[in-house]
Amino acid sequence: MYRVEVGRSRGVQPGNLVGAIANEIGLDGRRIGRIEIHEEHSLVELPATLPRRLLKQLQSVRVGGLPLRISEAPDAPATGAGRPRRRPAG
Repeated sequence: MYRVEVGRSRGVQPGNLVGAIANEIGLDGRRIGRIEIHEEHSLVELPATLPRRLLKQLQSVRVGGLPLRISEAPDAPATGAGRPRRRPAG
């Protein structure tokens, strides 16, 4: 889960984030998981296998007139979207 520094106060909708992220780094939009829009920031679930260079590339992408300034959101619960599913042991 990643935090981006744009939110509802800038009129951001989930589609804005999906479009900006997917178009900038060439990621299939279906690989973007849960999105939570808050007043001043948003949480976006991206694949765990996303290379660091692509995350760095997203730093200056602008949505709602502001750069995303993407960073890991360690306190946000992860649901595993975009991650390989594991079979139960046994």
